Amino acid sequence: MLPIGDENLGQRRRPIVNYALIGTCIAVFALQELVPGDSEALVRTWGLVPARLLNDGPVAAHTLITHMFLHGNLLHIGGNMLFLWVFGDNIEDEFGHIPYLLFYLGTGVLAGLASVALRATSDVPGIGASGAISGVLGAYLVLFPLNEIRVVILHPFTLLLWLGSLFLQNRPELPKIGVSALYVLLFYLIYNFIGALAGIVSPSRVDSVAHLGGFLGGYLIVLILRGRFGLWPDTVGAAAEGPTASLRTGMADRQAEAERLQEVGNWPEARKTLEAALKKSELTDDIRSSVSAHLQLAEVLAHQEELDVAAERVAAGRTLAQENGYGDLVARADLVAGRVALQTNNAASAEKLLQSALEWARSETYQTLPTAQTILAAAELADQLGDTRHGLTLRREAVQGFIQARDRRRAVDVLVEIGDRLAATGDFPGARDARREGLRIARAIYYVDAMERLSAELEAPGAT
Repeated sequence: MLPIGDENLGQRRRPIVNYALIGTCIAVFALQELVPGDSEALVRTWGLVPARLLNDGPVAAHTLITHMFLHGNLLHIGGNMLFLWVFGDNIEDEFGHIPYLLFYLGTGVLAGLASVALRATSDVPGIGASGAISGVLGAYLVLFPLNEIRVVILHPFTLLLWLGSLFLQNRPELPKIGVSALYVLLFYLIYNFIGALAGIVSPSRVDSVAHLGGFLGGYLIVLILRGRFGLWPDTVGAAAEGPTASLRTGMADRQAEAERLQEVGNWPEARKTLEAALKKSELTDDIRSSVSAHLQLAEVLAHQEELDVAAERVAAGRTLAQENGYGDLVARADLVAGRVALQTNNAASAEKLLQSALEWARSETYQTLPTAQTILAAAELADQLGDTRHGLTLRREAVQGFIQARDRRRAVDVLVEIGDRLAATGDFPGARDARREGLRIARAIYYVDAMERLSAELEAPGAT
């Protein structure tokens, strides 16, 4: 079972460090093979020799790093670089470039120390990136346990079929299947555990203990940092709330309470709460929250049929947003104004405001949740204007925005809604495709409620 690819939902960073690590390993291997001289001497000098490390101490400490960039043969480096290519980019995307590099080197050192601990008297050099890569795999198990991994089944029978197709010139492909990362990585862990036990009885060229040390080190580091400090949440929104929530508590609490009151239909109390929030905003420099409160209050006023006052609130909020460069809030203001225009039966004005909102929203990048939320709100206004087809198109656009912003739960929710809307119009193939996509993402983030609902809908009698 050989992994050849994985899911890269909403990646935000080009994995330049991962590319650099792969490139460095390949360059060093080329140096080993192509430069005249004794390759074994190179390996012995820069490889990790347990007895030398323990005897010489600091003099040989550098080999805890250098051994990661040496490899024994093409199969050795090819397998390692394939695993790093498949799994490393996701981890770099979550960590950032420099933290990923430090993590990679750190787990490589842990893997080396594990190897030294077991074979302390050995003078055989250990080489290879697999210990550090195992650390990456351990991190992957914590962060992406249900990502789909594309694997090739390497079996004599399937290889014979492939060679036969090659002979017949049928442009063959090796048989590929999608497997949950959980199963792939547990197989890797068990395989190396068995290898480590076997190595105690009979020495092996494969350092399974280093693999286990790197894997468990990477797994525990990420598990502890995530649990202890809340690092690497699934959504950018959750991450953003941490350091700033205490500075906005009073106003944010009032806006959240007003939203709850709106949901239960208590519009008078929602209005009072938002007016109190705006008074709170006068004591802070939090312009963004102030704009948001203006627009939320405008929505409440519009529901209470105070359309002129609502329009004033929208205008005030839009001006503040535009002056401070909050394009997503300018878009939201236009959407609120569009709904107010519809209440006055001015569909033409509402249509213009919808287009203006979309222009502002699309001028922002999809690296922030507000932009995707604005596109979703635009879909609702399009529905109110009777253009349900445009509404569906905007919802699909919002799905991509939520994925880019790492709010994959919200992306799944929108895909569920798309599936329901398509099914209601009789477009069962389209509904099935939306539900399948939603189920795939839900499985990747272990969104249980959505997984159960979508599985039931796809398996229901008569589902097409």
